Amino acid sequence: MALTWQITIINFQPNHMKKALLLILAITLYNTVFSQIINPGFEAARDTMPSMPKSWNTKKVEGFTLNLDTALKYSGRQSLCIEGAQTVAQGTFMPFSQIVTINVNNMKQVSLICYAKTQSVKGNVQLWCQVWDKNNKMIGFQNSQMQNTMLTGTNDWKKLQLTLLVDTNAKRLLIGGFLLGSGSAWFDSFSIDDLPPPSVKATKEVTNLANEIINLVKQNSIYKDSIAWPEVDKHIAELVRFTPSVDDAGLLTEYILSQLRKAGDNHSFYQNKTSAQQYTTGNSVPEQPYGKLLEGNIGYIFVPAFASINDTASVNFAKKIQHFIRDLDTRQKIKGWIVDLRKDGGGNMYPMIAGLGAIINEGVLGYFVSPGSQPSTSTAWFYRNGSSGINENKYVTVKKPYKIKNAKAKVAVLIGANTASSGEMTAISFIGRQNTQLFGQPSGGFTTANQMFTLSNGAFLNLATSYVADRNKKRYLVNIRPDIIVKPDDNVTIDATLNTALSWVKQ
Repeated sequence: MALTWQITIINFQPNHMKKALLLILAITLYNTVFSQIINPGFEAARDTMPSMPKSWNTKKVEGFTLNLDTALKYSGRQSLCIEGAQTVAQGTFMPFSQIVTINVNNMKQVSLICYAKTQSVKGNVQLWCQVWDKNNKMIGFQNSQMQNTMLTGTNDWKKLQLTLLVDTNAKRLLIGGFLLGSGSAWFDSFSIDDLPPPSVKATKEVTNLANEIINLVKQNSIYKDSIAWPEVDKHIAELVRFTPSVDDAGLLTEYILSQLRKAGDNHSFYQNKTSAQQYTTGNSVPEQPYGKLLEGNIGYIFVPAFASINDTASVNFAKKIQHFIRDLDTRQKIKGWIVDLRKDGGGNMYPMIAGLGAIINEGVLGYFVSPGSQPSTSTAWFYRNGSSGINENKYVTVKKPYKIKNAKAKVAVLIGANTASSGEMTAISFIGRQNTQLFGQPSGGFTTANQMFTLSNGAFLNLATSYVADRNKKRYLVNIRPDIIVKPDDNVTIDATLNTALSWVKQ
């Protein structure tokens, strides 16, 4: 099942590197060399922009302001303040970052620390860090949400700490913070510190959990043959000592995921027990599907991500999509359709397909293809009579499903870099349909299928276990390239992809 949804900052790239002096920190045999964080307390401003912090990367985000504040600070003369207006779109955030080089001679833990103050924050405030290897490939990621340390509401100055696991492959850290949603947040006094190696033995429960995860990867991952298992097994035996309990297994699982990333897996991920429980109870994505009539009697359907495996939530999501399709098709003389998947970042594909099945039409829509030394096997996903699923297994069913009046009507599917994972599977479901074209930019590139495994600690391991192919069995190993590539207009108020698709559908 392609069940993928993760909120992470993976696309924010710095503008340039800053040279720095080296600060050498030593703890017994665990030696780490960091480049010093430049301007850690935001005391220095940019020469040409005195309201902006020197040596920190920032970017403009609509609805947010970022500047230095001399009135409120934890220490020194000033702090960094981010403010989000009440009108900012849900899920929008304002980040800042800096690159720090790192060199370690053994696997160890380090701590990213800052002090933060918040006022009326309706979203949250977090630290975040990407770990990059010598080829500038991200091999690790942590944020405050993953470690249950994010701030919300109103707080006086509090210490925010992010624990990171690094090994000899780590060469650079991209560190930073962000404000998600409305409110005000102040940041001050950043530092990176070594954490001493643990002096306790691993518990039996933690060791069993580590073995459970490793065995699942060895048996099911499509990247299992590209992992240096002797080295990984050695590191795992050491790493379990860093893990106090099965409820605090984030760093353990992050190390395993980092080895999968090194092997080429950008899709597998871990959900702790709390996140797993939320995923089973309801959809955590605020955006909802909607439909509208465009000029020329063209029906427009917007489908966002859907982050849940809850049966009721899944059916309601699919029913909502079919409601908009039915309403447009019965009230208007619809000449064609535009399906917008550009904000469909993933989750559970089956409610998406069950809803859009009214337009896609019935039958096999794609395949999960398993690799291996033996001849590969494929498993079909389908839409039939309101139901979506694989083989003969129905996962989501809409009672009294709708079928569009003109089953051969033109359909334009809009995709882009934020069309990912299950959003890509949904786009693939349209490929091969008569009178259908994809418009936009290449998709996000998460075209492996994740299988969800429930672990003994109540968490989920979502593991890439197969590749995907369309109904004609063409595989998509990197991403999906649209039939019509559309360059975004420099004027952000002009939707070039939508306009190009609309012209084609109206022809």
